[in-house]
Amino acid sequence: GLKATEGPIYIFEWGKRVSSGNRYKHLLITGQGTSGTRLFMEKLAVSLNKTFAKEGIKTTYEYLGADSILAAQEIAKYKSAGPYDGFLNLMQKDETNKAVYIGQAKIGIPQAAGNSYNYVVRYKQLIKIELLNRRNEITADATMQLNFDLRKDYYYQTLANKITAHMVKQK
Repeated sequence: GLKATEGPIYIFEWGKRVSSGNRYKHLLITGQGTSGTRLFMEKLAVSLNKTFAKEGIKTTYEYLGADSILAAQEIAKYKSAGPYDGFLNLMQKDETNKAVYIGQAKIGIPQAAGNSYNYVVRYKQLIKIELLNRRNEITADATMQLNFDLRKDYYYQTLANKITAHMVKQK
């Protein structure tokens, strides 16, 4: 396993990217997964909002829970009634894995009063990403294998930049 002191790991497996002539104006970003994954997705959605805005795309984020059947029903409602022309779905794929864990890493020089420890909150998960148009066609997809400190905000922007570049680079 990854030690608490090791750097971040994010491995992308890029799937298809179909040039279907879609120019997205307003994406609904949906998150599906456990409560630990919800924390990750909400922080990622903030970074995705900034990154997509640079491409001229507005985003809205909705967490849809851990039940994939209920999530699919919610997405169907948005597709029929919402102002969205695209849907970026983030889905937790490794439900057996405890997504968030707290580790202890020894740092620095032991103090006179005892040892110095730094606590890290690691997020370890497999996330599937799909971009769909209004016709329910998958225009891009990817899988992210993640293992990093959940509290480090700059990791989210790195992930958002990679996702945006693959999914909807419009310029």
